[in-house]
Amino acid sequence: AFNVTSRAYRGFGMLVVQVIVDSELLDSLEQEVRGVVTSLQQEKVDLEELNRAKSPILTSLKEIVRTNGYWLHSVLALSSRYPQQLDWPPMMVDDYRSITVQDINLLATTYLIESRLATGLVRSAGHN
Repeated sequence: AFNVTSRAYRGFGMLVVQVIVDSELLDSLEQEVRGVVTSLQQEKVDLEELNRAKSPILTSLKEIVRTNGYWLHSVLALSSRYPQQLDWPPMMVDDYRSITVQDINLLATTYLIESRLATGLVRSAGHN
């Protein structure tokens, strides 16, 4: 799951979930994703669940900022037009670390609106 924020249209963006599964599981996948959306809206996230989700992300981010690809494609790309990108690396890990249960629950109720959910299923060639 990741966020795509528009630089052209203020306030516009998408939360994207990509899941790779065997083709026979595709039909049930949409219902599973919708179930997660509903769960995040209605049941809320607790601290233990948030920490389980954040831990591997924080580990990954610490490694990512040490790679040339991150610096080239995320930080330096378009930095002449968007110089704030140069501020990202030192703040990114601390920003993720500071996410709270209240933040996640507010974001879930604000942005995870089932009526605005769009789904696209891609099947490999030769599968119906």
